[in-house]
Amino acid sequence: MQIFVETELTGRLEVTEQASTWRFDSRTPGGWWSATVTLDAARRELWRLVDGWPGGTLEFFTAGERVWRGELEEPQLGDTTLTLTALGLPRALVDLELWQIYSDVDYANWNPESDPPEGMSADNNNRVYVAGNGDFTDGDEVSVTYPESVIELGPNNIVQLEAHIVLTITSGSWVAEIQAADGTVLWTATTDTTVDVDLTVDTTVLTVLLRKDGTASGEAEFRLTAVAVRTLNPASTDTIAAALLTAAGITQQEVVSGGVPVDRAVYQRATYLEALEELTGLGDGSATWLFTIYDGVAEFRPWSDDADWRLERQHLDSWALSWRRQDVWNAVRGEMPDGWRTAWLTDDDSIALYGRREKTIRLPQTSQAEALTLTQIYLAENAEPQPGIRLSSTSVIAKPDGSRWPAALVRAGDVVVLHDLVPDRQITIQVQEVQVDARKVVLRPRGADSRLEVLLAAMEKRHKQE
Repeated sequence: MQIFVETELTGRLEVTEQASTWRFDSRTPGGWWSATVTLDAARRELWRLVDGWPGGTLEFFTAGERVWRGELEEPQLGDTTLTLTALGLPRALVDLELWQIYSDVDYANWNPESDPPEGMSADNNNRVYVAGNGDFTDGDEVSVTYPESVIELGPNNIVQLEAHIVLTITSGSWVAEIQAADGTVLWTATTDTTVDVDLTVDTTVLTVLLRKDGTASGEAEFRLTAVAVRTLNPASTDTIAAALLTAAGITQQEVVSGGVPVDRAVYQRATYLEALEELTGLGDGSATWLFTIYDGVAEFRPWSDDADWRLERQHLDSWALSWRRQDVWNAVRGEMPDGWRTAWLTDDDSIALYGRREKTIRLPQTSQAEALTLTQIYLAENAEPQPGIRLSSTSVIAKPDGSRWPAALVRAGDVVVLHDLVPDRQITIQVQEVQVDARKVVLRPRGADSRLEVLLAAMEKRHKQE
């Protein structure tokens, strides 16, 4: 292993000989995460690396390839030692707060008028609704606006409104409108109407309004359901991921197209990394995806079907392998906070092997279509027991072709085949975390504690905080 430190004062220095201890790691979602190195040398020599901080980079190389890079964060100087801590680029996505709406189907984010004229009403109870019934003066009106006052839309304007509209006029003359922030009428009707709309707009505010036409009595109601407001069209996992990375200043992107449409992408006080993790949970609608940043390049893509590495028992310092039936859920349905539930989704092969194990999973409030997608992914990830594996490798690992390489080249997001741990069976693992030091390489596979269930729990907690 070669270790390099670079600062503006010293330039690029190799410090391998002075390093008494070192470690670095990578994880998903993320990429190169954190690293630490302790250098032993005279105080004057070590001071040169601290002088002029903050700034500088720490790099690790093996077999001529960079295996970790990050920005210096916390120097700790002693009499004859200097401990340097560095953080990889993904950690910056934790430092940045995200206040942005890309796609929103939550009626709670609409703001009903608080003091409408007598006889008029407005609410956002599982719908956007305005109504009037009584005696009115010409021009009396009631409205519901989007977004609600405490919600930050972000830098992007609203570009799309989808809704199922029902206007029912029982008596009198009425005008129903959807307006932009400047009062431009985006949609209007004056007679009984039932229609699905998909409006292309460019505004910061939407207003759903019902107005009395003429001084007289009358009764009418104007209702929107299946409402989706978007600042990005199309709003899918891949397009939102690309927008998030661009907003965070990460311009080198390899974002695979083909993500699933997203109905709820509302980020208020979230971090960029939390948002990207939620998007990986939706993936392409059938499986979760992967997000990493290595060498300044962000990848958002499906996990590979092909193995990057082949690990044999002779390359392992220690290992443990277990399966747990209690991790299996093969009859699953989703439930949203408004009480709506999907139908039971089942995996017949899993039920035949393990018996029927039912679970109703808690989902965030979203569209019924997206709730079904999340439930399908949950079933796919939990119908079979995931192997619980702990691996500690020696310094060697093999490529699928059998060639031997330093194990420190393995990084989070790679796929590893365990060749001969179990007789007559190969086990493929998706690597969620890698920890490397001078003695060993520890791999933590993606498993039960990193699947969609944990992500849904985090989403629910964050939604309550919002």
